[in-house]
Formats: sequence, C-alpha cells, structure tokens
Amino acid sequence: MHQRLQEEALRRREHELAEREVQLVERELNMMILQQVIGKPTPKKRCGKFRKSRLKLLKAGGCKNITALSGIVYGLKNSNLIS
Repeated sequence: MHQRLQEEALRRREHELAEREVQLVERELNMMILQQVIGKPTPKKRCGKFRKSRLKLLKAGGCKNITALSGIVYGLKNSNLIS
C-alpha cells in the first residue's frame, strides 16, 4: 500500500513537471515570435524639399557658395592674446 502511494505521488509529480515544461516552451515560443514580429524600428524616410533648379545649382557650382568665417575667433576674444 505504501509503495502504491509513492508511485501515485511520483506520477502526479511527473505530470506536473511535464505541464510546467510545456508552459515554459509555450512562453519561449511566444517570446521568439514577438521578437520576430516586432523587429527593429525603421526610421521615417525624409521627404526632399529641394527644388530641381536648386539642385542643379548645387551640382554645377560645387562648394563655391560656402564662405569663410568672418571675424569670429573662438576662445580668444576675451583672452590676453588679443589686446
């Protein structure tokens, strides 16, 4: 009689462990599916607001429109170097 009770307890324990394992596998599969579905975020594409004439000017002229700095001295304005 004692042996039968132990066998039944072991069967119940085995059944509980099998159920837990199935639940764990289900959770893992759900997580994998969610990771594949969600994926990486994609940024929105920028809409170009340049006019064709402006683009032609930029291509033809190159960087001629960019000017050098005019009278701006960084860090030296209030120092002892400029008197």
